[in-house]
Amino acid sequence: MDLRGSPYLLEIPDLSMAENIESINLKFCKSLIEVNPSIQYLTKLEVLQLSYCDNLRSLPSRIGSKVLRILDLYHCINVRICPAISGNSPVLRKVDLQFCANITKFPEISGNVKYLYLQGTAIKEVPSSIEFLTALVRLYMTNCKQLSSIPSSICKLKSLEVLGLSGCSKLESFPEIMEPMESLRRLELDATAIKELPSSIKYLKFLTQLKLGVTAIEELSSSIAQLKSLTHLDLGGTAIKELPSSIEHLKCLKHLDLSGTGIKELPELPSSLTALDVNDCKSLQTLSRFNLRNFQELNFANCFKLDQKKLMADVQCKIQSGEIKGEIFQIVLPESEIPPWFRCQNMGSSVTKKLPLNCHQIKGIAFCIVFASPTPLLSDCVNFSCKCDAKSDNGEHDHVNLLRYDLDPQPKAAVFKLDDSDHMLLWYESTRTGLTSEYSGSEVTFEFYDKIEHSKIKRCGVYFLFDKNRSSSCDEDSSRQDDN
Repeated sequence: MDLRGSPYLLEIPDLSMAENIESINLKFCKSLIEVNPSIQYLTKLEVLQLSYCDNLRSLPSRIGSKVLRILDLYHCINVRICPAISGNSPVLRKVDLQFCANITKFPEISGNVKYLYLQGTAIKEVPSSIEFLTALVRLYMTNCKQLSSIPSSICKLKSLEVLGLSGCSKLESFPEIMEPMESLRRLELDATAIKELPSSIKYLKFLTQLKLGVTAIEELSSSIAQLKSLTHLDLGGTAIKELPSSIEHLKCLKHLDLSGTGIKELPELPSSLTALDVNDCKSLQTLSRFNLRNFQELNFANCFKLDQKKLMADVQCKIQSGEIKGEIFQIVLPESEIPPWFRCQNMGSSVTKKLPLNCHQIKGIAFCIVFASPTPLLSDCVNFSCKCDAKSDNGEHDHVNLLRYDLDPQPKAAVFKLDDSDHMLLWYESTRTGLTSEYSGSEVTFEFYDKIEHSKIKRCGVYFLFDKNRSSSCDEDSSRQDDN
């Protein structure tokens, strides 16, 4: 039965005689107030969809179908109680109660449910009986503002892969994990009131993503090193001022977010890291034993105390030697000048360069801009791109697609609260077939622009890396090859 989008539907009739109904779709029935209790007797019902029924108030107390797969009450803001679902329903896959802001009690549902979405509800606690939801794969309770506790029995959920508790502002602690949770891959605790992690966190040995940003955590325990599978660690916006030296033992870690923290010095970091975000770390001064290694993204925006000399020397060496892991490398930091080894540079947002006769040998191109963002920002990020226009000797123009990606310096609002200071974005990208031999000797104009904020670009430059630089040393002579 499909009546979705019926604007004047107030109720549905008695369906007790329609015993063969398998699906009921009442999405976007904005005037619907009541669902007839007879649906609880529809033994063949597989799907019940009621999302965006904003005026719905009355539902049957239970759904008796043992073949129910999906119950969708997304954004039913006036529903107060979720119908109980038969504990013998072996095929129940998804229950979605997102933004049912008046639901205060954890739903009574079959232990076979796999995906449970409770974001934005008013649920106050998770019962210890949650351990009986043994098939649960994903549990999302994001922005459950009344939620204050999670039972230790959560560790009984051996199939659980994702536990999302972001934005649960009354949640002050995470329970002791009494036994391994070998399936758990992602734990989201950001924007909660959690002050510390239990030492038993080590039992989450297959965890790959841990989000602790904007919490009350002041210190990271050395036990974090036990999370050998961790690839993403978010500590942004916490009160952390230093990292334990044991963090270097996280050999799988790829992304580390320390943005907005009071950290003053970075210890030796795992060689596996590809992305580091320390934007708005205004106390950061030194990078102890810092090695660019496999880095592809570095965000030092608003790090005004940072000594940049060695860092930028390493960046120059990394690019000119061709030691770029992957296809891209980018760094953003406070700076008002284009590096001098960008011999092709100009004031403003565009620069023109005559391509060499051997342009098919170009291995990669580095782009650099100095910009100032508008204040206040109109959106949460800036997003730079570049237009490339080639002019041949006969005067014909042709658009050349050189960029595989936009020049996007990690879109976060905090990145570009720049205190009226200039910042530099340097971006390297390995070229594809955009510059073939037909463009050799052509004059190319690179024009940079912000697709979102229309930031003021004050300076810009480009640098070409040729295949012959593969074994070049990082000296002044090699940098001059840019103009060859």
